[in-house]
Amino acid sequence: VFPVFVNYLPLRQDFDENKAVFRCLLHLYQMGHPLLQKFLSPLVRASLVVINCQQGDKETLELVSNFISMVRRDFAEEFNKIVGDLPAELTPVVQQLFSS
Repeated sequence: VFPVFVNYLPLRQDFDENKAVFRCLLHLYQMGHPLLQKFLSPLVRASLVVINCQQGDKETLELVSNFISMVRRDFAEEFNKIVGDLPAELTPVVQQLFSS
């Protein structure tokens, strides 16, 4: 079920659901669920799209930013590889998130 769920990210409509999606992802992440690590690349990419396109309210965008920050902290090598493979339009989002 989880791989199918990930394939539907980022959401293409009903962006209010991003809050529930990222609450669930953060919960799984904090529990150390091993499935999440397998899907870090598509999850980080989807997260950056949500931020870049402002697909949510302030609370949602903070949840997404927290998720990205935790991945960067806990999986630095994988995160750097993911960032290196990003499309050009998402690279500035990463720079903006971690510039301060």
